[in-house]
Parts: sequence; C-alpha cells; structure tokens
Amino acid sequence: MSVTPVGARRTFSAQVAGEIKAWMGRLDVRQAELARRLGHNEQWLSTRLRGTTPIDLNELAQIARALDVKVAELFPGDTHRYEGPAERPNPHGVNVRSPSTGRPRILPRRPSARAVPTGAIA
Repeated sequence: MSVTPVGARRTFSAQVAGEIKAWMGRLDVRQAELARRLGHNEQWLSTRLRGTTPIDLNELAQIARALDVKVAELFPGDTHRYEGPAERPNPHGVNVRSPSTGRPRILPRRPSARAVPTGAIA
C-alpha cells in the first residue's frame, strides 16, 4: 500500500484512483472483477489504482462504464481544492480576488477610448 507523506500533494490522477477504489467498495466490486470487465489484467488496473501509472481520460470513461457510474462521480468531491500548478503571476499587479472569499471577482469592463457613447451616431 502506498502512503502519501503528510503535507505532500497527491496528483489529481491519484485522487481519482482513490474515488475509483471507494466506488469499488460501495458496489462490492473486487479488483479482479473490474479488470475482467475492462478487458485487462489485474496488473494493468493495479498500476493505475496505486498511482504508478496515471489514468487517462479514455481509461476513466471505460472504468466509469464498467462500474456503471457517471465519469463525474469518479472525480474527488473537492476538485475545487485541487492544488495543481501555481497560477501565473498577475502582470498588472491588480488584486482580482475578493478579500472576503478569496474567489476571483468579476471586474467591470471599462469602455475603450475608441468606444462610441450610447445613443451617438457613428
């Protein structure tokens, strides 16, 4: 069994593998049975469920069909918390996140200098 050190980030593929294992438990489907449904051997499935080999989207769709669940149900419940690559720095130095929620704010669009005022004839 693989153990993720405290503070280490799990890849998104590893998080999905965890959800697949959870669904296998809920549905009482053993690894050998799922591998058979997928038309692969247990070794193939095992490397994906352990995180040794990342799960690609085509494989994810096959696994969802084999478990008779929606693909979206195999995503972790907190996908909004996935810490992928760091965001690119803001080149304008403007804080576009809401201070209260930390979520991106929708900023009002400023009219361009070439904009024609409403009601004016161009």
